[in-house]
Amino acid sequence: MIMCLDILRNAPAAIANAKKQKKMGKTAAVLGESAVLFAAAAGVIIAGSGLYSALLISSVVSVLVTVIVAGLLLGLIIHIAASTLGGKGKYFEGLTAVTYALLPISAAMLISAVLTLLPFTSGLQLIVIAVGIAYGFAILYRGIKELYSTDMVTSLVAVSVSILALLMAVYASVGLSLLTRVAALPV
Repeated sequence: MIMCLDILRNAPAAIANAKKQKKMGKTAAVLGESAVLFAAAAGVIIAGSGLYSALLISSVVSVLVTVIVAGLLLGLIIHIAASTLGGKGKYFEGLTAVTYALLPISAAMLISAVLTLLPFTSGLQLIVIAVGIAYGFAILYRGIKELYSTDMVTSLVAVSVSILALLMAVYASVGLSLLTRVAALPV
């Protein structure tokens, strides 16, 4: 948790430092810290609902694994989009941009999860999540711009292409799954 405070305090300086040092270990640690924060948020929400059985452990573990896998995948998708659009960088740059962006979002989710335990805080939760997501997306755009040495328009297009690719992949996957189930129906 100590590593990520520099990102939350001064994201542009943290991104510039990551560009200079290129430490995959720090990027992996930030991804792990984000996953732990998301998992803790899930644990707080499940525990707050009164379910303390295996659902709590399985939820925390599944969120932890999902965030790590999703972060690695998103880093690859961002890398493909940014490097194809003319950016100069490798997978490290895409993964760093994504993991640094996940950090404020995960912190906001944990704070909001804790706020769910208090009455009449839904408006405050909305503000915390909105600020966290705004900060996360700003870090993502800035990270792509700085780490891939592109302009802000190319960064915007890279994120747009990545989001479109994810949406189309989900759509195609669901469509193929439905077609497979329909084909398996008895005639």
